[in-house]
Amino acid sequence: MKSNIIMISIGCFLLATLAFMPLHAAAEDNPDETPAVISTVESGELDLLFADVSQEGGGGGINLSAAYAELRDLVKKYRKAKERVEKERIVTRAEELMGQLFDAKVQSEKRRVEALERKLAEDKRRLKDMQSHKRDLVKTATQRALENGEMPEWAPQREATSSE
Repeated sequence: MKSNIIMISIGCFLLATLAFMPLHAAAEDNPDETPAVISTVESGELDLLFADVSQEGGGGGINLSAAYAELRDLVKKYRKAKERVEKERIVTRAEELMGQLFDAKVQSEKRRVEALERKLAEDKRRLKDMQSHKRDLVKTATQRALENGEMPEWAPQREATSSE
């Protein structure tokens, strides 16, 4: 179940990111059209997409604050630029930065998934240990329940019934 949620989460992230990647072909056909990378930075959606990367400190070697600042600066320069060559240079640099941000996000997600996998492996190991020591755990729990009225921590909580 957790694995499915993780895969769906990563899939949604990748789809959202790909939706914001610039389309060179469209920009070359219509030089007046604003590239997606510029529109994305202007809209603020980029900050939302990569927010958790900066919160985790998992920038993967990239200075996220500097990258965001440079992207905002590139947007301003793009809007002021008159020559197509200059606009193309700005778009190229913006795509480089966007690629670095994407790589940082992927690394962050990879670390998160690896941590979940380690936790799952530990949980599986604990479960296997419990199962292998069932006889001892049941015997000890039964003795405590009969002597002290204590239920073991591993026992499921009973639901309240109307007869109590």
